[in-house]
Amino acid sequence: MDLNDIHNLIKSEFKVMKREKGRISVAPAGEENYPETTVQLIFENHHYDLYEVDRGIEYKVESFSDEYQST
Repeated sequence: MDLNDIHNLIKSEFKVMKREKGRISVAPAGEENYPETTVQLIFENHHYDLYEVDRGIEYKVESFSDEYQST
């Protein structure tokens, strides 16, 4: 599963705020245009890092080596 697959999986319940190579930022669907809290999934060095971003400050939540655990 690559980031395109993950993007398609989450777009029904979340809106994609930003999408770059190796990085997807999402917020709950129906929230304001610029929510204070978002979630970021970053793929680097064959593992995924999950971050909560609150008012621009990133908090690392978890790291995954298996992409299915990260969804």
